[in-house]
Amino acid sequence: MFDISYYFCLMLVKLQMLAALKNSPDSTTMSSMKEHIDPNLMDLYPQDSVFKVAMLAKQCVDEDPILRPDMKQVTISLSQILLSSVEWEATLTTNISL
Repeated sequence: MFDISYYFCLMLVKLQMLAALKNSPDSTTMSSMKEHIDPNLMDLYPQDSVFKVAMLAKQCVDEDPILRPDMKQVTISLSQILLSSVEWEATLTTNISL
């Protein structure tokens, strides 16, 4: 489903998000995530998707290997996040064209 280079790029982004999360005292809220996102994006991204990817990344590097999702679970989660992002983008395009 995913190209392997896409997967590695995505993992790099996840690791960068994790670094930001680790430095934040309250790393499980969207408001704490927003502090680490480039302000030049001006909220032109699906914030819930960013949060979901960050939480998935956090699960992937859990200290307890038993709690880490397997690749099937990661793929399913990423597919769902992608779908919601595409839906978000469609509403953005619709709102701009009106």
